Amino acid sequence: MMEAIRSYLTAVVAVSMIAVLASALSHGSRMERVVRFAAGLLALLVCVTPLLRLDARTLTDVLEQAERALDYDASGTDRTRQDMLRDLIRENTERTIEKQAEALGMLVRADVTLTEEEYPQPWSATLTGRSEERRVGKECRSRWSPYH
Repeated sequence: MMEAIRSYLTAVVAVSMIAVLASALSHGSRMERVVRFAAGLLALLVCVTPLLRLDARTLTDVLEQAERALDYDASGTDRTRQDMLRDLIRENTERTIEKQAEALGMLVRADVTLTEEEYPQPWSATLTGRSEERRVGKECRSRWSPYH
């Protein structure tokens, strides 16, 4: 396939060079218009000939192979996107829970479990840590409560 493309491009460049040379040699003469017309026809013939030689069955096979390759790559990409989406949802949910807990005076670590759907949603969260309020609250109660 690459060899065919290489030979096609070589033929186009060669015809273009011949056309420029013929046009330069005939510059200013009565034949200049005829030479340009002939060079244009020759360039058109070189560009169109490979299209006329295409076998419809071969072209169909090549297109099917390309389609299969694209389908294979796309499925791997979809899985990677799905994993990235799951990670992003999990990380953002954990971060939000941890920030809210910190605002309430708790130092926790959140571990979020997601559903196994196409668009994952948080299903449950496990919090580990302790509340600072417990320690500080105990000290405050011992100082201010008349019963302690």
